[in-house]
Amino acid sequence: MLPFATLLILAQGFELDLGGESPEAGERTAPVARSLGRREIAAMRVAFKARRHRDVLVLATEFLEGKTTAGDRSEAAWIAVRSALKEDLPRMAVILASTAIETGLGESRELALDELAPLLDQDATAMELAPILANQSLDDLPERWRGHSAYWVARHLLELEVVRREKADAPPRPGAKQAPAPPASGVVLDFGADDSPQPPAPEAAKEGEVTPSPERPKPRPQVEGEPPPDLNRARSLLGEVDRRHALFGRSRLLAGMIATAEGQDDAAGKFFRQAMVAGPRGVTDLATLELARVLYAKGEIPAALEQYRRVRPSSDDWGDALFEQAWAHFRMGNFGRTLGILEAFDSPFMIDERRDEIEVLRALSLYENCRYDDAIKAVDRVRRLRPAFDRLSEATAEERAAADWLSLYRRRDTLEDEILADRLRLLARNPGLRRTIEAYQSAEAEYARLVGMALDARAMDRIERIFRGQFGPMQTRIGHRVLNELTAQRVEIASLLKSAIAIRLEVEEQRTRVLQQQLRGARGGVVAEATGDPPSVKDDELYWPFTGEYWRDELDTYHVHLGRSCR
Repeated sequence: MLPFATLLILAQGFELDLGGESPEAGERTAPVARSLGRREIAAMRVAFKARRHRDVLVLATEFLEGKTTAGDRSEAAWIAVRSALKEDLPRMAVILASTAIETGLGESRELALDELAPLLDQDATAMELAPILANQSLDDLPERWRGHSAYWVARHLLELEVVRREKADAPPRPGAKQAPAPPASGVVLDFGADDSPQPPAPEAAKEGEVTPSPERPKPRPQVEGEPPPDLNRARSLLGEVDRRHALFGRSRLLAGMIATAEGQDDAAGKFFRQAMVAGPRGVTDLATLELARVLYAKGEIPAALEQYRRVRPSSDDWGDALFEQAWAHFRMGNFGRTLGILEAFDSPFMIDERRDEIEVLRALSLYENCRYDDAIKAVDRVRRLRPAFDRLSEATAEERAAADWLSLYRRRDTLEDEILADRLRLLARNPGLRRTIEAYQSAEAEYARLVGMALDARAMDRIERIFRGQFGPMQTRIGHRVLNELTAQRVEIASLLKSAIAIRLEVEEQRTRVLQQQLRGARGGVVAEATGDPPSVKDDELYWPFTGEYWRDELDTYHVHLGRSCR
């Protein structure tokens, strides 16, 4: 008879909650350990040679829970790794490989490592293998494995640093203590895969400021009680990825991000330029965007604009590049160009590129040109975010289990709470979070395949414990990440609302000054005046008035003729 948990999975259409223990699971009798050894390993070898890979998995689960030596456990795990790969169960292979690597060598180690190599070509399984490989010497690995391993371990070390900084800077939840920070292995970064990530948006204005602008991250002080991640080792590992390697472009991009994390902008720029040359196209676009950000942070705005414009419109990074271009033009005083870029975000073609801070930048640009009435209208649109702020404050103050936050995210399209559903849908634009959840869902699907194999009931019980031990913490990390992302949205909206109030006060003060000047009949100071004829265009360009009809190929060409400016 199948155990209750397995029957429940079958009844729910093979959906498995891989996190948290059910009451039924807690009541199970602990497995009885028995002595196992070379005879069982010999049986596993025979089954593997006969291609009875499912039998190998059944024997392996019993073996790994029995009384065995470290060497025998490793040997059994390696045979099971190879069988899991033959049965197209990559995550099972990763779990078993963790046991094998951590418990010793074993006679099948070299063969299993060779067969594990293809898992490093898949981002999801490579990221899961990286923490396991972090404690291994590259010299212990097959040569064709070393470049991939070096890249993924280096990336893992940078992820640890990202988590450390997020923990130091995490905003508090309203009505609660500190929101739980995800464990180190819970963050998924993306450094130029085909589905490129969305890097952090420009920082919102701090309290009392009305001119926010994007900034590069700088080194943070070490969190007390925590050792800093070994970024020196990460840099050294990246040196193992030579120019002929398929991951060379991504390794240069990663090296640039490490340099940026340490405030070494010149070195970062060099690495990003190397990545732009090495490619592939996804890497080229993201490296170009990162180089533009480095130049912007150094105050080289024209050079930054040149790089922003090189990001392809077909790239997933184009929305970020376009919005940051708007800030760069604002810094240069090109307010008509800034407003033209912001107009593009109203296009139906960019419906997935919505940004809460657009209206703040619009209001600032209009204010700088004495378009006070229009600036106030933009400020009022920012104030429409108040209901979202209130709802996020309520939601993030609620005490929910991590699994509940993950469940909310997965049900975002069916929630009756429209405001919360809308804020959760914004999270779906984050490729790192999306890929983490896809990895979790693929683990569910893989478990469903195991259930479909109709293995021995006791073996299924053991496999369930193995999966729960690996992916239960993953569920917790994802849930915490969803909560932290919503908390960050709340903090950002609060900052935008403060900026809107500051802009409105400044606009009213300026309008009062202008009115006082006009009443006195005085000239000079802050006044509004016409700017003259519409902007000229080049000989190979055509000036075409905008009448509300959007075309995709025009999205980066709009220029607003303000008609008034300040002197």
